[in-house]
Amino acid sequence: MISFLSDKVLLSLSDENTCASIFQKLKSTYLRDGAVNQILITKRLAMLKKKKEVSMQEHLNEVNGLVNQLKSCGVKISDMDIIVYILMSLPPEYDSTKSAIENQPEHVSFSLLLVDC
Repeated sequence: MISFLSDKVLLSLSDENTCASIFQKLKSTYLRDGAVNQILITKRLAMLKKKKEVSMQEHLNEVNGLVNQLKSCGVKISDMDIIVYILMSLPPEYDSTKSAIENQPEHVSFSLLLVDC
């Protein structure tokens, strides 16, 4: 890990004696504030729109990546919330798909949505 750090960063870590203390120092210096990070990721998720040149699988992977980032920040996000974000991100040509999902008589899960698309 240390071989990837710049000389300036290494100098700031010179007082640290353990891997744990180095990691903690890096985390406290470079990791964004948890609340701010959660807001930024949630905003990206809410504003995400599927582009025509992007496949549905790639789009769902992008959604899943943002969801995983939120989860790593400690956010609990339900499958229903994820599905709402996905439906909001789809362009008008997916209106029939959106209607089919919204009118699903049984519980729809994110994992089921990943398999179906």
